[in-house]
Amino acid sequence: MLEGKSTIIGKDLIVEAKVKNISKGDRRVVMSMTSRSTRYWDYSTHDDLVSREKFRVVNLKPGQEEMFKLKTLPSDYLKKGAGSSPMTQFHVYACARDIDSNMPYSTQRPFRLAMPPMDIKGPEKAKSGEPVTVTASFTNPLPETTLTKVEFEMDGLLTLAGEDPRFELRYGWYIAKLSDVKPGETTSVTVKLKGETDEEEGQEKTMAFSFDSKELAAIKGNYTLAIEYVKPASEEKPAA
Repeated sequence: MLEGKSTIIGKDLIVEAKVKNISKGDRRVVMSMTSRSTRYWDYSTHDDLVSREKFRVVNLKPGQEEMFKLKTLPSDYLKKGAGSSPMTQFHVYACARDIDSNMPYSTQRPFRLAMPPMDIKGPEKAKSGEPVTVTASFTNPLPETTLTKVEFEMDGLLTLAGEDPRFELRYGWYIAKLSDVKPGETTSVTVKLKGETDEEEGQEKTMAFSFDSKELAAIKGNYTLAIEYVKPASEEKPAA
């Protein structure tokens, strides 16, 4: 059985394999574990081996369990392109071999490294057409890598509240180029947005945010604004 916690990219990926002797006699077992990188679209024949470890022989009595741990370092999986694609994941393979019978028992499981969270701050409510100030930020989790070619992208049912020379409209997305982000450094973007509604009960509208770079792809977050309907001046009843 393979077990592992969700890991943010930039930290050690630790996977544990538990072996239990369910027979009535002692068993001498040798365990090996391997992690390999896989991608959703990958037709290449590149070397996908990320880490491998062969453990010492253990003697398991009936009912006895032994836990084995494979640690994969960021320096190992980043060399294989982890983070450059949001669909990058790992398959961890574990094989326990009974030395006396030469019988292998194996299992495998996929693990995906999580992107760092995006912190988004802004008001929850606003009137139709009223500008709001929203800030999105994240921290570079890679311990030894500076993020380059960084861009901030946003798309959705809100719009910029006035012109902002930082942004260009590309394929329907607002895109702004940012400075490089050093290891452990936090970068942020503050924008003024607005939303409009002609529905008297009001509406909720969402803007999708994304930070992208050459080294880390698609750090995502969403901002939702509840928009209050404002009656047009022409519909206001004159004072008696």
